[in-house]
Amino acid sequence: MPNHAYSPMDIVAQFVEHLSMKELAAYLARGRRFAELSDRDLNRGWIAAFRVVYYRYERQVDLEDLGTEFLMRGLEPPFSAVEDKMKLFREELAGMSNEEAWATNPVFRQKLREFLAERNKPSN
Repeated sequence: MPNHAYSPMDIVAQFVEHLSMKELAAYLARGRRFAELSDRDLNRGWIAAFRVVYYRYERQVDLEDLGTEFLMRGLEPPFSAVEDKMKLFREELAGMSNEEAWATNPVFRQKLREFLAERNKPSN
C-alpha cells in the first residue's frame, strides 16, 4: 500500500538516495574501475563524461561510476568546470512542460517508475 504521508520533496530525496545506493552497488560490482586514478585524472574523467552525457544520456555509466568514486573518496565532483552545461540544462528544463521534460530523458523516467513501483509494494 502506498504511503501518502510523504511530501513530493521527501519522495525526491528518497529517490536520489535510492539511485545513489544502486549506483554504488553497481560500481562495486564492476570492480571499482576508477579506484587507481589520481584525483586529477578523476576530475578530468568526470568532466569529459559529464560533457558526453549532457548530449547523450544513455551513456551515463561512466559518469555514475566516476561520481561514485568521488563519493567513496569523500570528494566533490568538479561541478564548477561544467557550470556552463549545467546552466544550459537548467534553462532548457525551465522552458519545458512536465511532459517535454519527461520525454527528454527516458532512462531517468524508467528509473523513477521502477523506484515508485518498488516503493509502493506491500512490505511482508
